[in-house]
Amino acid sequence: MPHTSRHLYQFLAFHSFLIGLFPFYIPVFLCKEDFSISHISYFIALTGVGFCLSLWIWDRVHKHTSFRRIIIVSFVIEFLLMTTIFISGQHIFLPLFALFNGMYNCFFWIIQRVLFFETISPQNSGQKFGNFQIFVFIILKAGIFTGGILLEKNGFLSVYLVSGFIALLGILLFTFQTQSPRLPRALLHDSPLSLSH
Repeated sequence: MPHTSRHLYQFLAFHSFLIGLFPFYIPVFLCKEDFSISHISYFIALTGVGFCLSLWIWDRVHKHTSFRRIIIVSFVIEFLLMTTIFISGQHIFLPLFALFNGMYNCFFWIIQRVLFFETISPQNSGQKFGNFQIFVFIILKAGIFTGGILLEKNGFLSVYLVSGFIALLGILLFTFQTQSPRLPRALLHDSPLSLSH
């Protein structure tokens, strides 16, 4: 498998499983914590704010640091998202949780798109897109299944520990890879996104 495809599938394998373990269950978690619909709406709105702020930051950071480091940061953000659950009784919890959720979504989707577009070409786009969809579906479902069992049988701490272990494996994998993922030159030469855009 070419290294660009390998980077995409490795990134997706780790993050799709992590998303299934807990972020998939965030609405359920908020309902079980007795947050009202207005609180959940506030959470969704702040998630959007976190996404937009992170997009602005990502657009500047990617020009000054390696793509490998940006991928590693995505795992760190996911772990920080999970860690905020431990302050769920405090006033700062919901806004902080929402902002980390927005940051995580931004980094995941932008990195995934960059890796995907580096993998496809006009000759293989149909096949690659089909394989990509099947792969994500299987890994995500495995994560959802595992997360559901862990939450039901052992509670959040077990999911937190498993997520931390998988995030650490992802960090180690991308840290010590011999073929480092690279950003496309066209993206590096684009002017930074302005708030007006």
